[in-house]
Amino acid sequence: MNPDVPLDGHLVFSDSLLKIFYRRRQYYATVRAIATMRQGVLRNVPINQLVSLAFLSSPKDLRLFGTDNPTLASLVFQKYISDGTNDLFHDWQLFCKLLDDPVQRSECLVEGAIHFALEVIPKGWHHIWRIRGSELLYLLQGHRHSSADDDDTQSTSHLTSLNAGSPFVAETPEASLLRDVLGGFLQVAMRTSEKRRKEENKRFTSAVRLHFPLNSGEDMKLEIFINSSAGHAIVQAVGDDDLMKDMLGKYLADAMEDSLWIRGDQAIGATRTHEALAVIPTETKDCRLLILLPFLKGRELFERLFTV
Repeated sequence: MNPDVPLDGHLVFSDSLLKIFYRRRQYYATVRAIATMRQGVLRNVPINQLVSLAFLSSPKDLRLFGTDNPTLASLVFQKYISDGTNDLFHDWQLFCKLLDDPVQRSECLVEGAIHFALEVIPKGWHHIWRIRGSELLYLLQGHRHSSADDDDTQSTSHLTSLNAGSPFVAETPEASLLRDVLGGFLQVAMRTSEKRRKEENKRFTSAVRLHFPLNSGEDMKLEIFINSSAGHAIVQAVGDDDLMKDMLGKYLADAMEDSLWIRGDQAIGATRTHEALAVIPTETKDCRLLILLPFLKGRELFERLFTV
């Protein structure tokens, strides 16, 4: 059977070709080859598939991978899990241990932790777990970029962490001005938060804050305290762009889409697309909604809301 029959511009791999992928006794050289290719053709391959490649292929076999055959890694992983003797958790730990680069090892440890935790975390909280894990990955990748070139501010400008500290935080905007910024859903969610209700409808509110970035030009972060039911609803809406726009309001939804976090996904080699927001539980009945905004839009909000 010919394994190279084109289908939709890609290659179709037959069972005969997949036979070259089998459990190897020697795998250190393959792990090193994967580590080198991770910044290239294997950049978007998830950690579970990378592990299966490490133990079922050789450095020579890895030459088959590329943009012309994007499904091969997935097919090899399916063959890996079909063999009940393979233990992904054990092999992931061994794979990480064999990586020479400590930063790359840390990245793979975090990716694996995210993967295995998703098997037990309730589905409704998957997005939050991915976001928090992605923050760690972005910080690690940022360390890699800054170590390679301390003057490369463009590469690190995409690495704003949603939950990182801020050098300056604008607080207590006039509540009435928020109507032009927050969508109807968010307005109700904020007004019914425990933090806002304790203020007894005072003119100014501590339920909305604006975080400035460390470096000018990086994303700014809008923080809104909302009730927990609204926070859960936002988590459930992730992936539905129309519903998310209805919840956030057109102004914030459009601004978020223009953030460096989203526009820079491909530039920093992210393996998945992530929304530039997070819903984080607090010690009270409220949640903190964090939304990344482009710097200019954040400055616009600052002038509209916090300079009265």
